[in-house]
Amino acid sequence: MDRRDFLKLCSVAGLGVVATGMPFGQRAANAAGQPRFFVNFFLDGGCDFTLLCDPKGWDTAPPNPTGVNHTYGPDDILSAGNIPYAPSLENAAFFSQLYPNLVVVNGINGKTNAHDIGQRAAAAGDMKEGFPALAAVIAGVNAAAKPMSFVGNGGYMETAGLVGAASFGNLGVLLEVIYPNVIDVNDLPNSRAYHLPSTFDLVRDARKARLERVMAAQRLPRIRQAQNLLYTARTQTDTLSEILQYLPDPLSNVDLERQAQVALAAYKAGLSVSCTMGRGGFDTHGNHDNVHIPNLASAVTGLSYLFQRAEELGIRDELVVLVSSDFGRTPDYNSGNGKDHWSVTSAMIWGVDFQGNRVVGATDAELNYRTVNETSMAVVDDDSGVDIQHADIHKELRAYFGVAESPLLAPFHLQTPHNLRILT
Repeated sequence: MDRRDFLKLCSVAGLGVVATGMPFGQRAANAAGQPRFFVNFFLDGGCDFTLLCDPKGWDTAPPNPTGVNHTYGPDDILSAGNIPYAPSLENAAFFSQLYPNLVVVNGINGKTNAHDIGQRAAAAGDMKEGFPALAAVIAGVNAAAKPMSFVGNGGYMETAGLVGAASFGNLGVLLEVIYPNVIDVNDLPNSRAYHLPSTFDLVRDARKARLERVMAAQRLPRIRQAQNLLYTARTQTDTLSEILQYLPDPLSNVDLERQAQVALAAYKAGLSVSCTMGRGGFDTHGNHDNVHIPNLASAVTGLSYLFQRAEELGIRDELVVLVSSDFGRTPDYNSGNGKDHWSVTSAMIWGVDFQGNRVVGATDAELNYRTVNETSMAVVDDDSGVDIQHADIHKELRAYFGVAESPLLAPFHLQTPHNLRILT
């Protein structure tokens, strides 16, 4: 994306919105009154969670393996505290460090094996088209005035007009926005300017005055909101420069690390409250083991780096991380040694305020979901149990971030009759 297209995107949807009384430097607070940064880490394509947090080994060992997995046996399954996980060096590094505050949710009834619908359900808590992602909900309700309130790095990024999504995977693009009068942002501070400072100030003042005149003449709320987006995007570039002190130089050339570096720097600078990040490569209808396993290892390594970088910035305990995917993958291999779409899936939620070191829900040997008692959360196998759905997780997270009762979310009510206590 070139600079013109980028600025056009920002003016319509992104670097900030009309002020709501919250200063840019103030972070949003969760229901407990503490600053928190929400991250939806998405495994795009349909993750095989039996290779991560819902481990099930082979029925018959190689050379002719049978069963849910062909790469490890039941005796190979590892555990960190009370959480079993599939054996791999990447999984061990992740679970051994983070299990005390980690809640694993297995046996989620995703109700679909369609990619678009599954992404909405997992990231927004509802299957309806246009439903806003939780990251956008938190940003739009708690911190709409921040210039980078919601940093989107792929996955499901629908905002439903609650907020704009900003993405800065390329530091050069970010620098061009921060320093619009600099000819070569890669040669700071030596580069020449397009205009003398006095001339540029006149241009900026004239632009501001024109925007104010146009806004004063407009009475339609949605058009005024769009004008405010444009106004904030054009007048708050100085605020964006605060992010630079928290970015490593240079940025990593590893995609997931770069995503984490920019998003965490934006939060540390007080410019953001939520983000999406993650990677694809999980729609493995063929050659499942040889493709899915290294892609998952890369994702888990990137997830571990997110916490490592947050620790370096002193904000690790301010993270709330939801790991989710479109759906799961079948318990059986197809004729091409792949696995197809499966509506039953898992999720992982990490946060220092949650009752971690727990697995909620379960699947049976054939990856069918098992129901839970709505009060005790114990797994049951009779008609008294209820199925865990994505909406149940989102309902608790909305309450945690203090957005559940916002009138802005009246059109986006979560469709769940349950009151499950998944996180506490």
